Amino acid sequence: MPIGRPHPEWHSEIKRLEQVGDETAAEVLLLEICDATEAESRVEGYGVAPAAYERLAVIYRKRKDHAAEIAILERYESAPHAPGATPEKLAERLAKLRRCTCAGGRATDEADWPGRRARK
Repeated sequence: MPIGRPHPEWHSEIKRLEQVGDETAAEVLLLEICDATEAESRVEGYGVAPAAYERLAVIYRKRKDHAAEIAILERYESAPHAPGATPEKLAERLAKLRRCTCAGGRATDEADWPGRRARK
């Protein structure tokens, strides 16, 4: 795990980093968590926890970096999953992103992006 602590212990730090506007540091820490959980999964035979991947997808969405959002969701999709409802939710999000993109990872119609709220 990053810097010797179990990954759930890092989520309060990630939240703090995001609250103070340091999304880059949060991204780095989340990517380290993804690396660590994937390594642990290979050794222990468990599925990866989805929280870090989901949070990264949110960060990339805020940046309008749709290619990175798709890439992190594909990375999650390729790993064995821990049980729960989130794997299906993230698979649906990825499928919708794939349907809404064209060359270069740009949205064909951003109003159709998953999680996008309609403006009134």
